[in-house]
Amino acid sequence: MFCRCQVSLGSILSHENRDAYDLINCKRVDFLLTDKDDLPLLVIEIFGPGHFPQNVAGRKDTEQRDAMKRHALQSAGVGYLVVDVQEKYAAGQWASITRQKTGDALRDWFTKKHYGQ
Repeated sequence: MFCRCQVSLGSILSHENRDAYDLINCKRVDFLLTDKDDLPLLVIEIFGPGHFPQNVAGRKDTEQRDAMKRHALQSAGVGYLVVDVQEKYAAGQWASITRQKTGDALRDWFTKKHYGQ
């Protein structure tokens, strides 16, 4: 298994319609896990404190972008995992808490996938 960072969706997804492809090609994901043959298995998105803009219009735009990513990936059979760490933590704690939450979420995802739940 391999992990790639800041991957363009256009590098792992395709679409016969050029306009549709252009919409996904410009989107990036935080992390992509691939199998030994470099085929995509799971996308991990970290929703940190700055993920959602404070204004309503910006938040709606971000939610629509996230929904489009999720739909495109799920349609292609690629897992989509969100790690929500939007809380504000003391300096130095955010990275540690993010690692812990990511580890927990991955363990849950792989357990469900492995046991077919």
